[in-house]
Amino acid sequence: MAGMSLPAPQKTFSPQLLQHAPYSFLGESELSRSVTLLPNPANGEVTVSSASLLQHIEIRSTKGTLLYSEHASSHMATIDLEWLPAGTYIVTVQTMDGTTSKKLVVK
Repeated sequence: MAGMSLPAPQKTFSPQLLQHAPYSFLGESELSRSVTLLPNPANGEVTVSSASLLQHIEIRSTKGTLLYSEHASSHMATIDLEWLPAGTYIVTVQTMDGTTSKKLVVK
């Protein structure tokens, strides 16, 4: 259509967009394998590690309630879980290569 212009793309970055992104920069199974939660099941603390630089970690209940959120800037982060009751949780990890979610069991 002649004379019609498209709006300029926005240049702002929003981590919230990445957490809901339906893709990852690595293949999903490759990204999932590169992120580890140890020990799992956990008792007291869990260490999140990745070959790629960690950027953000969230822990949610199985109902989706956000319980923990931390910005990270290394390949490893240890999280104190003493405050969490025993149960199953979803840990979402954003790295430089994409975002993946893993199940975490707390004893």
